[in-house]
Amino acid sequence: MTEAWQVWLLIISIVIGLYLFFFIYVAQRVKHYSKSMTQRIKAINVVLAEKKEILLAMLLLYDEEGIHLDSGENKAAEKVRWLKVEPKTANEVVEIVDTFTVFQKRLSYLAESNGSIKNNQTYQIHKSALEDLDGNYRRIVALYNHDLAIYNYWKKNLLYRLIFAILPLKEWERLP
Repeated sequence: MTEAWQVWLLIISIVIGLYLFFFIYVAQRVKHYSKSMTQRIKAINVVLAEKKEILLAMLLLYDEEGIHLDSGENKAAEKVRWLKVEPKTANEVVEIVDTFTVFQKRLSYLAESNGSIKNNQTYQIHKSALEDLDGNYRRIVALYNHDLAIYNYWKKNLLYRLIFAILPLKEWERLP
């Protein structure tokens, strides 16, 4: 007959084995969602680069129509023109999006007050493209925030919280 300590040793080794198996699974999920969020940031980079190009094309259209910008609009245009669109963190994404939004609102207001630009077919195409890009941006941000929620769930799982606290995992921030 087997002794009691052998039974306990078998039970403990099975529990430790299951714990390690699930830890490997959870670590794989954390890595997967971290990689997924990196890819989403790259997709946001593409959308923001396209938005910058369209905003600058709209600015060129204003110049072609002979519409003069005031000093505030010129400052916003210069900020957009020289802005690097390669964010790596959520804070950088928010900063770039805010800059683009301010400039886009200024250009839209200027177009609304000027009938020749408002009815221009090229302006309408650019405006439609900006709306599409804004929709794509919102979709990517929703997917990013979804991935972030799952990443944080697995990272803060009660059974593995201590181990993940010790490991050097990247801290991700939510996008508004």
